[in-house]
Amino acid sequence: QGCLARVLTPEGEDLDTAPDIVIRGDSFDPDCGYPWSVELNNGNVLVIYYYVNENGVRGIEGTIVEDV
Repeated sequence: QGCLARVLTPEGEDLDTAPDIVIRGDSFDPDCGYPWSVELNNGNVLVIYYYVNENGVRGIEGTIVEDV
């Protein structure tokens, strides 16, 4: 499926019901993800994750999420 995220309430009570958000769905290997997120000064969220490209090269990439 790729790198997914969920936006939760501060208490985390909706973990089982919050919808998945696809951060990146084009990984060429199921071993991807392990995300880490930070809110930027402008309100966007930067998500950093482990990713495998079409050549099998593994590395760390990032996506800026503008609307959550």
